[in-house]
Amino acid sequence: MKINNVKDLCDFIFLLERKYKLLDLKLNDVYIWHYYRMNIYYQLAVRCGILEKPHLKNNKKAFISKIKSLLNVMKFCLFRNSFLSNNGPVDVAIFEHNRSCKVDNEFVDIYSDHIKDELESAGTSFALLDCPYNYKHSKTKNNQERIFLDFIYTYSRIHSIFNPVKFSVSDVKLIRAIESDINEHLNIIVNLESIFKSGIKRFKSLQPQFKLLFKKLEIKELLIVVSYGFYDVISAAKELGIKVTELQHGIISKYHLGYNFNDCNFSKAYLPDELICWSTSWKEVVGTNFSKVTVKDFRYQKNQINKYLDQNIDRKAITVISQGAIGIDIANYVQKNYSLYFSQADNVFFKLHPSEFSIKSDFKFLELLPNLKIMTDEIDLYELLANSYTVFGVFSTVLFEAESMGCDVKLMPIQGVENVSAHPTFKLMP
Repeated sequence: MKINNVKDLCDFIFLLERKYKLLDLKLNDVYIWHYYRMNIYYQLAVRCGILEKPHLKNNKKAFISKIKSLLNVMKFCLFRNSFLSNNGPVDVAIFEHNRSCKVDNEFVDIYSDHIKDELESAGTSFALLDCPYNYKHSKTKNNQERIFLDFIYTYSRIHSIFNPVKFSVSDVKLIRAIESDINEHLNIIVNLESIFKSGIKRFKSLQPQFKLLFKKLEIKELLIVVSYGFYDVISAAKELGIKVTELQHGIISKYHLGYNFNDCNFSKAYLPDELICWSTSWKEVVGTNFSKVTVKDFRYQKNQINKYLDQNIDRKAITVISQGAIGIDIANYVQKNYSLYFSQADNVFFKLHPSEFSIKSDFKFLELLPNLKIMTDEIDLYELLANSYTVFGVFSTVLFEAESMGCDVKLMPIQGVENVSAHPTFKLMP
């Protein structure tokens, strides 16, 4: 079977999960398939040629970057140790998104910053849990509520080295059967045993550390922005009887494996107790996968949209929204179809995803196209949308924001477009 798109790969994974009851697969006391589900999906997608491989820096730059990263981590481990902060007890802990945006001259997590304001107004005590992104912290660091997690993640890496994982004969037999199915249907060799061992080591190193931190803080509720990357954190909280609530941060669809579990009946030990969505339309997509789903405005998004809707702007531009794992495919589409769809605009803005800022040079070939500008964060995203009459994208949530700002939304036929192609007003281009 030739699988070369997101839909078919997800459908195959759903079949595997039902056949082997993988969402309830528990090895060494870890629901390992659920824990590493997104990791496995990305590995399979890359091996099948559906998503691009991560960008690799040249050896010299990589070496210098590693040295700087090591020094930065050591600094935060020594001087901002997760367990030596003065925080606690607190009512709520907010596990922020690890990327940030500049708002009113401060770098903040736009998905949870408004929650912080609400807690302050209500007199509710809280702590901000700051996970490093590429070994760095980009948010404003003078918040007294902020706890840096470098020590926990560094400790877990060291701890996992000295804690080998062993499987029983029956476990290995099951793993081989799953590997055989993957090989037969995808025509690739996957070492699930190695992947599972890596995941179990990570979980067993991180989860106890977060339990210790939560006990120290004596929190009653954990708010988390991205659940599927931090199931170890959620497990630690739930074992202590702490309520876990996830805040929506991006697209939710039937082909996003962080949110769609194909309505399987499984333990859900690592899922949050509640998911807060931005609108009823997002809530409907979630279905029965989460126990409780509520709707609450995304304040940052709403404020930014209203800010520019109040202005009478002459729209003369086209904006293209790039996305990390398919960015080069998007760039190639623009280059190939420039004369057909883009050349009539006064300006074409190719907006890079934050994860692509450091590899901007990879997109330099686009600058040969007339009136095209590659954008990082020079201009606010919503200002770009306000100046655009058409926005091209694949499956970014920005497309929904563009529509609400009066832009004509066009979809490029690139991997992942299945997530939004059913939207009635989005036009799928050839």
